[in-house]
Amino acid sequence: MHISYIAINRIVEEKAASDKKYRRRLERVGRLLMSAVRKLPDEEILAKLKSIGIEPDKATLAEWSQGAASAQELSKQLRAKGHVPPEKMADWMWLGLAVLWERWLPQQPNFEMLDDKMQAGYDLVKKDDAKACETWLDTWQDILTLMDKHQINSIDEFDERFGGSQSVSNWIQDLAMHLSNAGAKEPSFLHRLIALCEEAPRRWPDMSDLTRENFRRDLAETHFRLGDTAKANAMFQGWLKEDPQWGWGWIGWSDCYRWERNGPRNLDEAERILKEGLDVGGVRDREDILGRLVMLYEETGRDEEAADAQAQIDALNASHEPEIEPDIEHDVELRRVENTLQIRRKVTFGGDGIPLGRLNDLTDAMRKGSPIGPMKVPIVGRNDPCPCGSGKKFKKCCGR
Repeated sequence: MHISYIAINRIVEEKAASDKKYRRRLERVGRLLMSAVRKLPDEEILAKLKSIGIEPDKATLAEWSQGAASAQELSKQLRAKGHVPPEKMADWMWLGLAVLWERWLPQQPNFEMLDDKMQAGYDLVKKDDAKACETWLDTWQDILTLMDKHQINSIDEFDERFGGSQSVSNWIQDLAMHLSNAGAKEPSFLHRLIALCEEAPRRWPDMSDLTRENFRRDLAETHFRLGDTAKANAMFQGWLKEDPQWGWGWIGWSDCYRWERNGPRNLDEAERILKEGLDVGGVRDREDILGRLVMLYEETGRDEEAADAQAQIDALNASHEPEIEPDIEHDVELRRVENTLQIRRKVTFGGDGIPLGRLNDLTDAMRKGSPIGPMKVPIVGRNDPCPCGSGKKFKKCCGR
């Protein structure tokens, strides 16, 4: 996935704010940043753009913006039409257009404005969930507007084209979490969370299974919190009928009764649901279901049952610990670096990798699986090609 200009600018600005030497180095090389351009009046920005052959007014920029999702895309389109600024003026094209766009056309969102709103929300969550949620809900509407305007129909396509400081697929789950938090004080946020959980999967059919499952849990749990327990139960029952091995579905359903915030808890029902999930053959995340039971047993003073459930978790973890049998590729790459030959080998451990605690075994495993045995060194004449592959004669290369 590419990284947008606005995301790169943000990284540079944040480093410059905390690193005095870096900031001075930027000043020496004359690096142009968004914060500096935003301080300039329209007239000065327009003068800079005019000097590189671009003379937009509000009507022209509004017309140009119809075919571009960002100032970066617009600057590339203008370059394709022959508007190529000198190298030292290159940043002025997208920065000037970005700042004018946000001033003149604030009702027409673009990727740069979207990136700013996302980051503003992350700054606000440290202080006020409700204000962060209002900012992010506005951001969500901008995303929907951009999707409709530019016919973007999948989350992967959006993220690839956006290339922002945050992945939209991750950000939207943060939005759901903070809507849930804000809903503890203001129930209207819970209704907006329900709308998000219904619309996001519909808009993004390529959403990952994990993200879709998280939205399902949020949706049902939010109905439960609002008092519609029958609807929440029906949702979990329906989803678990389709996929009875969904471990976190059983956990989410049980949690409704264990941590229900709008009425009395029902720990017996929470326990029943967890045990029903454990009875499903091949249920996923069995350790997590058992972990919930451990907490429930400890909370109710049932220490022996808690210890038994913990022993089952320990046994499952032990059985899942993979042996280190690296798949070592037997294609060995030799390359010459100064007066030495380097041997480069690649080791892979499959999709799940290895536990961090077993990294010390790596050296022994590599030795055991080494494809390099005794090597026969050929006799090379001084004028023969060097065996290291440099293309030089042996006497001019490794023979020296």
